Amino acid sequence: MRDKRNVFWRSAVIAVLLPLLLGFGGCSVRMRSVSELMRPPLPFGDNESLQKAFYDEIGRDTQLKIPVSGKHHSAYVLYDLDTDGENEALVFYAVNGDLNAVRLSVFRKAGEDWLLREDLAGSGSEVYSVSFVDMNGDGVMEILISWTTAESKTSRVLTVYEYSGAPETDGKVLRVIASENVSAAEPMDIDSDGRAELFVLHQQVTAQRPQSFARVLKMDDETRTLYLMGETPLDADVSAYAGIKQEAVRGQPLRVFVDAYRGENQMITEIIEWNAKKERLVTPLLDPVLLKNTLSLRREPIPSMDIDADGTIEIPVQSVWPGSKMVRQGSGEAVNYAMTRWMTVDRAGKESSAVWCAMMRSERYYVALTDQELRAAIAVFGDENERTMRFCEYDNTSGAYGDELLLLITAPKAQAQSEAYRDYKRLFEGETSMTLAYITQSGVQAGLNESFLRNNIKQYTEVSANG
Repeated sequence: MRDKRNVFWRSAVIAVLLPLLLGFGGCSVRMRSVSELMRPPLPFGDNESLQKAFYDEIGRDTQLKIPVSGKHHSAYVLYDLDTDGENEALVFYAVNGDLNAVRLSVFRKAGEDWLLREDLAGSGSEVYSVSFVDMNGDGVMEILISWTTAESKTSRVLTVYEYSGAPETDGKVLRVIASENVSAAEPMDIDSDGRAELFVLHQQVTAQRPQSFARVLKMDDETRTLYLMGETPLDADVSAYAGIKQEAVRGQPLRVFVDAYRGENQMITEIIEWNAKKERLVTPLLDPVLLKNTLSLRREPIPSMDIDADGTIEIPVQSVWPGSKMVRQGSGEAVNYAMTRWMTVDRAGKESSAVWCAMMRSERYYVALTDQELRAAIAVFGDENERTMRFCEYDNTSGAYGDELLLLITAPKAQAQSEAYRDYKRLFEGETSMTLAYITQSGVQAGLNESFLRNNIKQYTEVSANG
């Protein structure tokens, strides 16, 4: 009987509260379609009047497309294309029923109104990125649009447009300068002539064997088209490109560092630069016969970076660290841990070591081990789940472990500031956590001290690039 009364009262409460909840604030309940839920927020200001013009000219049976990468993350991209002081607008959309075909509308501001100048088909199912660059030094930006296609996961279509304030005889205001299949691309002044070229990476999968290339496209002033300025093969045994970085050193040609995945976990770095004397691209780390880059191969996907803040980019390479183990995030299994050596490559292609270190990638810090004798006499035990890194004595000949020398731990602030960590030294402080260090008595005897902590343990930021 009690169960029946409970059911009755629960039903009564629900019956009373449900209408109140549904009617609270005068709101009504309506189920939305998936396409409605995916729409961007309603625009305001200039975008609001632009949207009205877009609906008037193109119609409402559309879905806006937002670039997924780059600086412009709106379906309405406003930019002064003709340098007259007024923004033009690029609007990306697809017609409902054909959402895999992106279209582009170009609008121009006239007083308070937006006027449609041109509507044209894009070259993909999504918009990957939009950027603007002056490639011929006339002060007017060319438009670079990267399109994602449903047919390919490793490449995109990059279209370069020139905008004309006055329509051509065919009524068009956008003219296609070039269209390339690319895996990644970035504008840069690779030949140091003061004008931007287009640096392109391209992977080509054929029935015989895959091929990879770096290409540079340059603007021809007379024809106002892009031509192939230079091309060089790259290591083709890569699964994807991770990023493009530029190293600009005063008085030296620009160098391009390209990080690429080999499989899921390994990584290599290509160096590409323009040789003015030979008038071609050169790749100092690529074996010219085998077309392989083995010198920069590492077992972890650690990108190249300026690790020691000296203004030049270093490349990480790794070797087995005897006796050392690491437990990765989400895993309870300890795997062999590698020592990371950051190398520099000079302009003649000769490499040298910049920093030897133990890296705690999950916490973005490293421990530099400049003393060769110390490196050979210790082992490291890291645990990314416990957020700890321990250094202990190790005999490389017998495989025997000795005393613990140094403990590094990252802990929540409340925990790190507790009495239990009174004897620890604070290294770094984040929003919610602190990284602390404790040197044991054996560590002190081995020469570890506060100066070592201050000078040898550094934070870093993994900067990846664009595509």
